[in-house]
Amino acid sequence: NGYCGSLPNWQQDLSNFILNNVPNGNYVLTYSPKFVMTHTYIPQFYSAMQSIGSANIINLNDTLPMIIFGKKGSSPGSAHEVMAPNAHTAIDLTDSIATKWNNGFIISEIIGPAFKWKSLHWRVASIENPKTDTTILKVIGIKANGQRDTLATFTEDSLDIFNLNNYADASLYPNLQLIAFMKDNIHRTAPQLKRWQVLYDEVPECAINPKKGFFLKNDTIQQGDNLVIAYAIENIGHVAFNDSLLITYYLSKNNVQINLPIKLKFKPFYPAAIIIDTLSIPTLTLLSNNTLWIDVNPPGFPKYQLEQYHFNNILSLNFNVSKDLINPLLDVTFDNVRILNGDIVSAKPHILISVIDENKFLLLNDTSDVKVFLKKDNEQEKQLFFAKDLNFIPASNSTKNKCMVEYKPTLSDGKYTLRVQANDRSNNISGLNDYRISFEVINKPSITQILNYPNPFSTSTRFVFTLTGSEVPENIDIQILTVTGKVVRTIRKEELGYIHIGRNITEYAWDGRDDFGDKLANGVYLYKVNVRLNGEKVELRQTEADNYFTKEFGKLVILR
Repeated sequence: NGYCGSLPNWQQDLSNFILNNVPNGNYVLTYSPKFVMTHTYIPQFYSAMQSIGSANIINLNDTLPMIIFGKKGSSPGSAHEVMAPNAHTAIDLTDSIATKWNNGFIISEIIGPAFKWKSLHWRVASIENPKTDTTILKVIGIKANGQRDTLATFTEDSLDIFNLNNYADASLYPNLQLIAFMKDNIHRTAPQLKRWQVLYDEVPECAINPKKGFFLKNDTIQQGDNLVIAYAIENIGHVAFNDSLLITYYLSKNNVQINLPIKLKFKPFYPAAIIIDTLSIPTLTLLSNNTLWIDVNPPGFPKYQLEQYHFNNILSLNFNVSKDLINPLLDVTFDNVRILNGDIVSAKPHILISVIDENKFLLLNDTSDVKVFLKKDNEQEKQLFFAKDLNFIPASNSTKNKCMVEYKPTLSDGKYTLRVQANDRSNNISGLNDYRISFEVINKPSITQILNYPNPFSTSTRFVFTLTGSEVPENIDIQILTVTGKVVRTIRKEELGYIHIGRNITEYAWDGRDDFGDKLANGVYLYKVNVRLNGEKVELRQTEADNYFTKEFGKLVILR
């Protein structure tokens, strides 16, 4: 392509050179730059290109670059050809040439690792007789860090090396590699390597073997549950691990590695023996997708023991932790009763706050799960603290994940507001708004008039009243009389059920029977209440209900 004469002359000269001077079997590489006018090519030039195997030269258009790499005497289509799609596209061609060199080498697989190198034995044979080739053998030592050093060179008069340990120290070079360098300057035929063999004391070999034992509790886990996995490690070699086997673990999440505590297992670890390793990992902070990596006998650790292979000592496991999204349930009682806003409560109430969560794995056992605040009248709200004001009872049973907070204050007269915040261990709150309840405290013992409801009644009626103070009266007797003053039924406190300071609707429902169990006739009846605390009559607290009583007598009506 560098010819500077007239176009027909360079084509003629190049064609004559290829057709008449290049021997068959020789390789020819030709290429053209862009903007070549192919319509000027002479027929003899096409013949020359076809003689090296080109089939596409006749299809080349003006200005298009092309590369042809072929062998003289080959049929059209055998050449390697690259043609550009347009004049501005760069093209390249990669190929190889098969030929006979006068020298070459053979390299072995990596041998080892070994505790001790024993002997080397190799044999080589020549194709010709008399022999015209030579062979030398190099022993390459490979350190643990990959550094390679030539440890020895042997000629054909040293075919059996019985003391290889004199040349290679296994503690420095646990692996070897052999390289045979061969040369034949006359016939260019490679000598035939018949044998090369290295004898050594092998190192142990173990592998993670799922077929010998594998257990996974679940690959999708609720937040707070533990990932539990058990797997088998087998000594598949012929030599024991004489020291304890080191196992490392780490978690990979969002390209961040979290190292877990390592373990030492089984000393010594004999051939064919199996170790079952069990691992339990908390998942409170491991939301979404995670990968657990287990590495047995990892190189680079102080306890690493020389081993044949390491690729089969690694186990990776993908698992997903589903976030706890369910809110906990909050409940507040005053003396075992759920009150309404504005209710009167005891001056010495037993306030019990309960938080229940459905997640049985994340127990409510932290005081930070609950915050309690109290405000009186127009005073500033204050936070109540554990140990000082509050008693915390943590959840201890995963069957019912429930914690409780007790508050047993002594309160002065006034109106109060209690506010409670609660969350579970996943920071799910108990509600969009804090729990708030207002209540009133009256230290002076009193009772309102006791009303029956419904009134009139046909089947049963209950009794409604409100107590103040800090103690429930020991006596609450309700006497039911005829209009003539005859007592037909006395209902005592013990029958009424649970009574507390504040608003009461009795559990007991009177069915309109007398003390003997007989049904009373329809009509109007009177009733009178006797309430005593510490032997003293409890003061009557005035309410609008007083208008329905005459000289402390009330009326009830039975209509069946």
